[in-house]
Amino acid sequence: GQAVDHRIPDAARPGHARLRAQFMRSPVARPMGAGRDLLALRRDGSAFPVEIGLTPIETPDGTWVLAAIVDLSARRQIEQATRQALESELDFERLVAELSVDFINLPAGEVDDRIRKALGQIGQTFGIDRCTFFNVDDDGSLTAPLNWVREGIPPHDAIAQAGDRFPWALAKARRGETICFTSLDEVPHPVDRETYRALGTRSTLTIPLAVSGNVMGAVRFNMVRSERTWDPETVQRLRVIAAAFGGVLARRKADESLARALTEVKRLRVELQTENL
Repeated sequence: GQAVDHRIPDAARPGHARLRAQFMRSPVARPMGAGRDLLALRRDGSAFPVEIGLTPIETPDGTWVLAAIVDLSARRQIEQATRQALESELDFERLVAELSVDFINLPAGEVDDRIRKALGQIGQTFGIDRCTFFNVDDDGSLTAPLNWVREGIPPHDAIAQAGDRFPWALAKARRGETICFTSLDEVPHPVDRETYRALGTRSTLTIPLAVSGNVMGAVRFNMVRSERTWDPETVQRLRVIAAAFGGVLARRKADESLARALTEVKRLRVELQTENL
């Protein structure tokens, strides 16, 4: 029994009045304020977005208007979620492209600094607390770690690189299996579980990196502030990014082989010169 203006926020009433006046000058069926954001009030006084369709009805008593009002709250939430998903996808694609190009063209002496920067980009993009890239040696030790830690998060302890403190995780990594858990309760081995707890780790995703079929390293992503469920889409995206780090390991292996070959050549050259003398 109230005028429709009682259901319109004070700040929006002048705009609604202008739109209503335009409709009354030429009353034909159409949406009200097409392309504009219209607002209405709930009983509790909160505003929400609406879409209003106006249809004039001619009667002997004059012109009446049927207004079909649709609450757009759910639709706007879906649109916002879709927009955020698209932005997230674009950020991910840009990151993958940037890493792929950088790792190919970087001089060997700048690779470690670029890896640290990349770990930070990954951490910020995916909301991760600690990111680590490391080699896995034949004896099970975790060497040459490169870390990024979110501000305010405790840095890695020395035990983070001790292979004997992760018997379960290391065995899985050597088989090329991804280590993924949301809660420490999901870690079956007590030694691993206590090591993660000592590091403050609450959830982890570790992706092994293989070179020529052999696991040579891994990239580890840790959550410290809270537990995290690693959804399939995030896991797949991080696997794609990890492939770029796998290329770095392959390059390192090739550089080490070349260095050993050059050392052997020098040794043989010295032996040859000695024999010639």
